[in-house]
Amino acid sequence: MAIRKLAVFVEGQTEQIFVAKLVGEIASQNKLVVISQKFSGPRHRRIPVTISSQAPDTNTDYMVAIFDCCGDSMVLSDMLRQVSSLESNGYGMVLGLRDIYPESLANIPAMRQAISRALSVGSRDLTIPINLHLAQMEMEAWFIAEHSHFNRTLPPISPALIQRRLGYDVESIDYELIPHPADELKQIRQLVGLGYNKNRRVVDSIVESLNYDELFLNTRGAVPCLDGFLNDLDNFFH
Repeated sequence: MAIRKLAVFVEGQTEQIFVAKLVGEIASQNKLVVISQKFSGPRHRRIPVTISSQAPDTNTDYMVAIFDCCGDSMVLSDMLRQVSSLESNGYGMVLGLRDIYPESLANIPAMRQAISRALSVGSRDLTIPINLHLAQMEMEAWFIAEHSHFNRTLPPISPALIQRRLGYDVESIDYELIPHPADELKQIRQLVGLGYNKNRRVVDSIVESLNYDELFLNTRGAVPCLDGFLNDLDNFFH
């Protein structure tokens, strides 16, 4: 059987690390190959450079290429520039994922309309699905929403401590209305003397600490943007 191929375009290293872990969890019962690439060069002549890759073999079921576009403004254009070539090379779906911050909540409807128009024009001659998801306001909101990992890996952080020190119930807030999730995640981690930045070591640690069963079963219900992205992944893998 032919290898099924998925391409995912993301805005940066944090998203690339998370998506690689996410697809590994979804396809855990299958032979999966993940290729991580990063674009370099000027806007009009961008070239994907391989960061890490695995070689597919005759037992490989799925191959996922994850492209770091090095900026949220480049995700859509990089997708549209590469999609015809990807389709020609056997890819069956192309997805994008980018944050909204520092744009405001008020700008989201216009952003969605512009993305929809661009995808409609750019995919007219394609036979494969292509979609761009917005992580509202940042992917770090998804990490906060899977709040069980705090108490499990960073005791004594708990919903009660967050309520007492930061003034909100982390179990019931609207995660997609957090103005700056990366900063909020930093404040939560500072409760035990840790910070947060997008350093690979820090992001790796957080991504590995998440409970993916919780994420798939419960967290997605509280975060519509996450649910939409997972729905597309579910459709590809299942």
